[in-house]
Amino acid sequence: MEGNIDLKEGNNAATQAPIKISLDTGDIADARQLIAQRINAAEAKAKAEAESKAKAEAEAKAKAEAEAKAKAEAEAKAKAEAEAKAKAEAEAKAKAEAEAKAKAEAEAKAKAEAEAEAKAKAKAEAEAKAKAEAQAKAKAEAQAKAKAQAQAKAKAAQEAKTTQLNDAFADLIGDGGGDGSRTSDQSANDFERYKARIQSEVNNNFSYNPAFTGRQCAVDVNIASDGTLTPYQGSARGQANVCALGVQAIVNTGRVTPPPAGMLSQVQRVTLVFIVR
Repeated sequence: MEGNIDLKEGNNAATQAPIKISLDTGDIADARQLIAQRINAAEAKAKAEAESKAKAEAEAKAKAEAEAKAKAEAEAKAKAEAEAKAKAEAEAKAKAEAEAKAKAEAEAKAKAEAEAEAKAKAKAEAEAKAKAEAQAKAKAEAQAKAKAQAQAKAKAAQEAKTTQLNDAFADLIGDGGGDGSRTSDQSANDFERYKARIQSEVNNNFSYNPAFTGRQCAVDVNIASDGTLTPYQGSARGQANVCALGVQAIVNTGRVTPPPAGMLSQVQRVTLVFIVR
């Protein structure tokens, strides 16, 4: 026998098949129980699937949120690091620029100071040089003036002495020099006066160098009858420089007042003395 049962709560083939079998056997109660079980199972399955789906969706959402959060945090971290790096680079650049500027300013200052110091040193050296040159010039002028004055004084004294000797020599000639009646003392005095005259004439050509003040030299000469002077070689005795000046004076003079006829034997070798005063 086959019954008609409305199956509103379970229309799928999986729940209907066993129910038909049960109806064929006439066990309606079992069929209803089986339907209830199937419905409960379907609902449980649907609930489980819904819960599983909800759980999966929740997990997916949580995962997405976690990933989004992680991404946001990573981006925030990267941004912070980039900003920190940029800030550090900017600070390092600013520091480097400040240090470079400070270094450049220090070098410029040091250069300016060095140039100023060099300029001041050069100025001081130039002033010192100018002062030294002025002092040297003043000293040289003073020495030249002193030398000129000394030479002028010596020349004046020599001229006065020459005048005196000329007068004495004139007296000697006027008294009849060479006369055999003259005494030996008179002859000696006459020779000394003549010798002094010759010394005076030669001294007119003697260079008085103040550097040799107090030094002297003696040189032997021959006086010919015409007054020609000839120094004896190797006869110079005294300070070498003064001797050189003395011999030069004799050579420059060349000839002096001729000796009186009666004095030729005495003037064969006459010693001239040169003294730097």
